[in-house]
Amino acid sequence: MAELKIGTKVKDRYTLKEFKGSGSFGEVWLAHDEVLDCDVAIKIYISLDPRGVEEFKSEYITTQGISHPNLLTTTYFDVWEQRPFLVMKYCAKGSSSALAGKMDEYALWQFIHDVAAGLKYLHNMPEPIIHQDIKPDNILVDDSDRYLITDFGISKKIRSTMRKQSKRAVGAGATAYMGPERFESDPTPVKASDIWSLGASIYELATGELPFSGLGGGMQRNGAEMPALDNKWSKDMTMVMQSCLAKETWDRPTAQQLEEYSDAIIKGLPAKATWNVPSEKVIEPVSAPLEPDTSSIYGNEEEETHSNKKRIWIAIVAIIAAIILLILIWPSNKTDEQIVIPEDTVEEAIDTVAVEEKDLDIPEVQPKKQTSEQTATSTTHQTKKEEPKAKPKEPQTDNNATLLRNALANGDYQQVQKLANQGYAAAYGPLAKYYLNNHDYTTAESYAKKAKAAGFSEGTRVLKTLENLGYYD
Repeated sequence: MAELKIGTKVKDRYTLKEFKGSGSFGEVWLAHDEVLDCDVAIKIYISLDPRGVEEFKSEYITTQGISHPNLLTTTYFDVWEQRPFLVMKYCAKGSSSALAGKMDEYALWQFIHDVAAGLKYLHNMPEPIIHQDIKPDNILVDDSDRYLITDFGISKKIRSTMRKQSKRAVGAGATAYMGPERFESDPTPVKASDIWSLGASIYELATGELPFSGLGGGMQRNGAEMPALDNKWSKDMTMVMQSCLAKETWDRPTAQQLEEYSDAIIKGLPAKATWNVPSEKVIEPVSAPLEPDTSSIYGNEEEETHSNKKRIWIAIVAIIAAIILLILIWPSNKTDEQIVIPEDTVEEAIDTVAVEEKDLDIPEVQPKKQTSEQTATSTTHQTKKEEPKAKPKEPQTDNNATLLRNALANGDYQQVQKLANQGYAAAYGPLAKYYLNNHDYTTAESYAKKAKAAGFSEGTRVLKTLENLGYYD
């Protein structure tokens, strides 16, 4: 069997150029198609015996005719040296795993929308296809920043065949993305398992870490707590992630429900969850309160005041005791003279306590008496201070730039739309890209042309993408 390396030619047609990664049962390479003179992605699986090859062929046949904007479909299938291989469009931006911990809210909602849309298509086929290996490594990003599901159509049966004929352990696989039901003695693939894997992917892309310490639903079966996102993310995002990671399969949303919910969020429309949302106690993320807890501050102040009073009384008692002791031990010839504590000393000490106690209360500020001349001067100064200063008018464009930046950071495309409606040219490009991502090509073209006319390169890029998609054909 030939070794896979740069320069290896597969079936006298595909020349391997660059190793891109490996999965459970094969390797992915960037290759050059010598016939069509273009770069493609090629996934070469492990060597199988004749029976395994036939099983793989039959699996591939079930994926024929599949076509969806969020699925990376295979353009060619063949077998080379007993190794099945698939040829696909090459996505230069690679997989979404490179974005873990770096995505903003809008991009993550777009990821959820696109993956859910692709899963809905697979799950709703006459013979439903359950992916069984949804993870960021299997979600590629195309030149239009769309997310595409790859590596689908491989059933439990062919996976088992490949495991047996490889040196990998039977339990090999993406454990971190496997729901609790997949840790049963004889797990049956269900659509909800893909949803759990999507939830684990959401957590990873948001935080850069794997949920449940990378041990998947096995930890959840043993009572592990539900993870939450910090307050950088919206409550909606945490709720959706935790809904996908629900322990029971029937509590998870369907792919269609997720697509509809994320679509509403992206478009700035009211979004309503139509599935069993986790309880408020579970979905509340652990984060710092938005407002300071002043009650604890005031409580400490009261305790400090009480402590000060106590210290003052202790000091006074100690002074009086010292005076008595001094009188007792002071040498004197008059042994029968009566010991007298000066009355004014005690009164002075008591007065001190009273004064100290008054000082500890918050004093009421009494205005000082002013002479008529001082009052007049003060009034004049005050009048001058209260006169409103004419502030330089900030350019509207600067204000709009801030509004646009904030809107894009928060995924608030209603605000972006308002700015575009007001004629703010910088909003045309992002809006064109937004409509392009949502496959509203007519509106995308309209805003792209406006952006291009205003001198923004984003408009040109969107128009070029529409051309590549065949929109003008």
